[in-house]
Amino acid sequence: MNKGFYFYALFLFMVSFSPAYAKFFSPEEEYAQMIQQAQSTPADYDFEKLRENYSRLEPYRPYSISPSHNFSELFKRQDEGDKSAIKDIDAYVLKNFALPEAHSRAMIAYEKEGNMQKAAFHEWATKGLIKALKYSGDGKSAQTAYKVLIVSEEYLLARWEMDRKTITQTLKNERGRMYDVLSGKNIKTGESMSIWFDVTQIFSAKLD
Repeated sequence: MNKGFYFYALFLFMVSFSPAYAKFFSPEEEYAQMIQQAQSTPADYDFEKLRENYSRLEPYRPYSISPSHNFSELFKRQDEGDKSAIKDIDAYVLKNFALPEAHSRAMIAYEKEGNMQKAAFHEWATKGLIKALKYSGDGKSAQTAYKVLIVSEEYLLARWEMDRKTITQTLKNERGRMYDVLSGKNIKTGESMSIWFDVTQIFSAKLD
Protein backbone atom coordinates (compact mmCIF):
# COMPACT_ATOMS: atom_id res chain seq x y z
CA MET A 1 0.00 0.00 0.00
CA ASN A 2 1.14 3.56 -0.67
CA LYS A 3 3.22 4.64 2.36
CA GLY A 4 3.18 8.24 1.20
CA PHE A 5 -0.58 8.28 1.58
CA TYR A 6 -0.33 7.17 5.21
CA PHE A 7 2.25 9.79 6.09
CA TYR A 8 -0.02 12.38 4.49
CA ALA A 9 -2.99 11.07 6.43
CA LEU A 10 -0.96 11.13 9.65
CA PHE A 11 -0.05 14.78 9.02
CA LEU A 12 -3.71 15.60 8.55
CA PHE A 13 -4.53 13.81 11.78
CA MET A 14 -1.95 15.82 13.72
CA VAL A 15 -2.94 19.23 12.40
CA SER A 16 -6.63 18.50 12.93
CA PHE A 17 -6.22 19.55 16.54
CA SER A 18 -5.61 23.11 15.38
CA PRO A 19 -8.81 25.04 14.48
CA ALA A 20 -6.72 27.17 12.14
CA TYR A 21 -6.13 24.13 9.94
CA ALA A 22 -9.35 22.20 10.39
CA LYS A 23 -11.60 24.65 8.56
CA PHE A 24 -9.45 24.37 5.40
CA PHE A 25 -9.81 20.60 5.04
CA SER A 26 -11.25 19.40 1.77
CA PRO A 27 -13.59 16.36 1.75
CA GLU A 28 -10.64 14.28 0.51
CA GLU A 29 -8.43 15.46 3.37
CA GLU A 30 -11.12 14.80 5.97
CA TYR A 31 -11.68 11.36 4.50
CA ALA A 32 -7.94 10.57 4.68
CA GLN A 33 -7.83 11.87 8.24
CA MET A 34 -10.72 9.66 9.32
CA ILE A 35 -9.14 6.59 7.76
CA GLN A 36 -6.03 7.24 9.83
CA GLN A 37 -8.09 7.71 13.00
CA ALA A 38 -9.85 4.40 12.40
CA GLN A 39 -6.62 2.40 12.58
CA SER A 40 -6.75 2.38 16.39
CA THR A 41 -10.43 1.29 16.39
CA PRO A 42 -11.60 3.99 18.84
CA ALA A 43 -14.83 3.20 20.68
CA ASP A 44 -16.28 6.61 19.79
CA TYR A 45 -15.36 6.53 16.10
CA ASP A 46 -17.85 8.51 14.00
CA PHE A 47 -18.87 6.13 11.22
CA GLU A 48 -21.76 8.39 10.23
CA LYS A 49 -19.37 11.27 9.54
CA LEU A 50 -17.12 8.92 7.58
CA ARG A 51 -20.02 7.99 5.31
CA GLU A 52 -20.95 11.64 4.88
CA ASN A 53 -17.39 12.51 3.87
CA TYR A 54 -17.30 9.64 1.39
CA SER A 55 -20.36 10.99 -0.40
CA ARG A 56 -18.61 14.35 -0.83
CA LEU A 57 -15.51 12.96 -2.53
CA GLU A 58 -14.71 13.84 -6.13
CA PRO A 59 -15.56 11.94 -8.14
CA TYR A 60 -18.44 10.20 -6.36
CA ARG A 61 -19.85 7.69 -8.85
CA PRO A 62 -22.04 5.30 -6.85
CA TYR A 63 -23.46 3.48 -9.85
CA SER A 64 -19.99 2.31 -10.87
CA ILE A 65 -19.22 0.78 -7.45
CA SER A 66 -19.96 -2.91 -6.92
CA PRO A 67 -18.05 -4.59 -4.06
CA SER A 68 -19.50 -8.01 -4.87
CA HIS A 69 -18.33 -7.80 -8.49
CA ASN A 70 -14.91 -6.37 -7.66
CA PHE A 71 -14.20 -8.86 -4.90
CA SER A 72 -15.27 -11.80 -7.04
CA GLU A 73 -12.19 -11.23 -9.18
CA LEU A 74 -9.97 -10.38 -6.20
CA PHE A 75 -10.99 -13.55 -4.35
CA LYS A 76 -10.30 -15.60 -7.47
CA ARG A 77 -6.80 -14.15 -7.71
CA GLN A 78 -6.20 -14.77 -4.01
CA ASP A 79 -7.35 -18.40 -4.28
CA GLU A 80 -5.01 -18.89 -7.24
CA GLY A 81 -2.08 -17.79 -5.09
CA ASP A 82 -1.63 -14.28 -6.48
CA LYS A 83 0.26 -12.52 -3.68
CA SER A 84 -0.62 -9.09 -5.06
CA ALA A 85 -4.35 -9.73 -4.59
CA ILE A 86 -4.33 -8.80 -0.91
CA LYS A 87 -2.56 -5.52 -1.74
CA ASP A 88 -5.25 -4.71 -4.28
CA ILE A 89 -7.89 -5.58 -1.70
CA ASP A 90 -6.26 -3.10 0.70
CA ALA A 91 -6.26 -0.46 -2.03
CA TYR A 92 -9.93 -1.08 -2.81
CA VAL A 93 -10.92 -0.79 0.84
CA LEU A 94 -8.85 2.37 1.25
CA LYS A 95 -10.73 3.95 -1.64
CA ASN A 96 -14.13 2.72 -0.40
CA PHE A 97 -13.52 2.81 3.33
CA ALA A 98 -17.08 3.92 4.13
CA LEU A 99 -18.73 0.86 2.57
CA PRO A 100 -19.55 -2.05 4.92
CA GLU A 101 -19.52 -4.50 2.01
CA ALA A 102 -15.89 -3.64 1.25
CA HIS A 103 -14.85 -4.35 4.83
CA SER A 104 -16.89 -7.54 5.20
CA ARG A 105 -15.20 -8.99 2.13
CA ALA A 106 -11.77 -7.80 3.25
CA MET A 107 -12.41 -9.60 6.54
CA ILE A 108 -12.95 -12.84 4.61
CA ALA A 109 -9.80 -12.22 2.59
CA TYR A 110 -7.68 -11.77 5.70
CA GLU A 111 -9.20 -14.83 7.34
CA LYS A 112 -8.00 -16.77 4.29
CA GLU A 113 -4.55 -15.26 4.82
CA GLY A 114 -4.60 -16.31 8.46
CA ASN A 115 -4.20 -12.69 9.56
CA MET A 116 -6.85 -12.57 12.27
CA GLN A 117 -5.75 -9.17 13.56
CA LYS A 118 -6.60 -7.47 10.28
CA ALA A 119 -9.71 -9.62 9.91
CA ALA A 120 -10.85 -8.34 13.32
CA PHE A 121 -10.22 -4.75 12.22
CA HIS A 122 -12.45 -5.17 9.18
CA GLU A 123 -15.09 -6.88 11.30
CA TRP A 124 -15.08 -3.84 13.62
CA ALA A 125 -15.45 -1.51 10.65
CA THR A 126 -18.22 -3.61 9.10
CA LYS A 127 -20.30 -3.57 12.28
CA GLY A 128 -19.78 0.15 12.82
CA LEU A 129 -20.74 1.05 9.26
CA ILE A 130 -23.85 -1.13 9.28
CA LYS A 131 -24.90 0.49 12.55
CA ALA A 132 -24.37 3.94 11.01
CA LEU A 133 -26.47 2.90 8.01
CA LYS A 134 -29.26 1.74 10.30
CA TYR A 135 -29.09 4.97 12.30
CA SER A 136 -29.78 6.99 9.14
CA GLY A 137 -33.49 6.08 9.33
CA ASP A 138 -35.90 3.21 9.89
CA GLY A 139 -37.01 2.62 6.31
CA LYS A 140 -40.71 2.79 7.13
CA SER A 141 -41.55 5.89 5.08
CA ALA A 142 -40.10 8.53 2.78
CA GLN A 143 -39.55 10.80 5.77
CA THR A 144 -37.53 8.15 7.63
CA ALA A 145 -35.90 6.38 4.69
CA TYR A 146 -32.47 4.83 5.07
CA LYS A 147 -29.72 6.85 3.39
CA VAL A 148 -27.53 4.59 1.26
CA LEU A 149 -24.27 5.35 -0.53
CA ILE A 150 -24.56 2.66 -3.21
CA VAL A 151 -27.54 0.64 -4.42
CA SER A 152 -26.29 -2.70 -3.10
CA GLU A 153 -26.61 -1.37 0.46
CA GLU A 154 -30.38 -1.53 -0.02
CA TYR A 155 -30.21 -5.30 -0.41
CA LEU A 156 -27.68 -5.56 2.41
CA LEU A 157 -30.42 -4.35 4.79
CA ALA A 158 -33.42 -5.89 3.04
CA ARG A 159 -32.12 -9.46 3.04
CA TRP A 160 -32.21 -9.53 6.85
CA GLU A 161 -35.94 -8.88 6.86
CA MET A 162 -37.30 -10.07 3.51
CA ASP A 163 -37.46 -13.30 1.57
CA ARG A 164 -34.99 -12.47 -1.21
CA LYS A 165 -37.05 -14.34 -3.82
CA THR A 166 -40.02 -12.01 -3.26
CA ILE A 167 -38.23 -8.63 -3.40
CA THR A 168 -39.32 -6.08 -5.99
CA GLN A 169 -37.90 -2.58 -6.47
CA THR A 170 -39.78 0.63 -7.29
CA LEU A 171 -38.32 4.10 -7.88
CA LYS A 172 -40.43 6.95 -6.48
CA ASN A 173 -40.25 10.74 -6.52
CA GLU A 174 -41.61 12.35 -3.36
CA ARG A 175 -41.41 16.15 -3.11
CA GLY A 176 -38.32 16.36 -5.26
CA ARG A 177 -36.43 13.53 -3.57
CA MET A 178 -35.81 10.12 -5.08
CA TYR A 179 -36.52 6.87 -3.26
CA ASP A 180 -36.07 3.19 -3.94
CA VAL A 181 -38.80 1.15 -2.28
CA LEU A 182 -38.10 -2.55 -1.85
CA SER A 183 -41.20 -4.65 -1.24
CA GLY A 184 -41.48 -8.31 -0.35
CA LYS A 185 -42.48 -10.90 2.23
CA ASN A 186 -41.24 -10.67 5.79
CA ILE A 187 -38.98 -13.64 6.55
CA LYS A 188 -40.53 -14.29 9.97
CA THR A 189 -44.22 -13.53 9.43
CA GLY A 190 -44.73 -13.93 5.69
CA GLU A 191 -46.58 -10.61 5.64
CA SER A 192 -46.02 -8.03 2.90
CA MET A 193 -43.68 -5.19 3.83
CA SER A 194 -41.77 -2.32 2.24
CA ILE A 195 -38.49 -0.60 3.05
CA TRP A 196 -37.75 2.95 1.87
CA PHE A 197 -34.29 4.11 0.82
CA ASP A 198 -33.37 7.71 0.05
CA VAL A 199 -31.32 7.57 -3.17
CA THR A 200 -31.44 11.28 -4.02
CA GLN A 201 -27.69 11.58 -3.57
CA ILE A 202 -27.03 8.51 -5.72
CA PHE A 203 -29.45 9.64 -8.41
CA SER A 204 -27.93 13.13 -8.56
CA ALA A 205 -24.42 11.73 -8.86
CA LYS A 206 -25.51 9.50 -11.71
CA LEU A 207 -26.74 12.53 -13.64
CA ASP A 208 -23.55 14.56 -13.19
